[in-house]
Amino acid sequence: MKTKKNLTERIYTIELLSGMIFYSLGILFVTPPTNSEFTKYTIGGLMILVLLIIMVVTILTNTEKLDERALNNFYKSSNITFLFILLFLLVGGVATYFIPIGLKLSPAIISFILAVILILHGSTFRSLEISGK
Repeated sequence: MKTKKNLTERIYTIELLSGMIFYSLGILFVTPPTNSEFTKYTIGGLMILVLLIIMVVTILTNTEKLDERALNNFYKSSNITFLFILLFLLVGGVATYFIPIGLKLSPAIISFILAVILILHGSTFRSLEISGK
């Protein structure tokens, strides 16, 4: 029996899949080269392609609009995510002031950070929707 997803489940799915795509890119960047470079990029590319196909199908099957309560929950989750990012940057700035750390931002680290941000936003949105506030 096929169940139809409502719009909030689709939004959560899209955010979760985009977080998984950025995480997969980070894994692809971090993974050391194999004997055959073709193997690493084929498996990583197929993994990202499958996630993209699922995400595009989820996006294209959307026909409804968000109601006011869901839109308010989306804005609340955006504000909570922004607050967590600011707190993380503040604590990180204070920590690097007192403890000298040489931090090199590589594409893998940036991909992991983007994945965490997207999954945090999707999780807070989903929890606000489930609680009904």
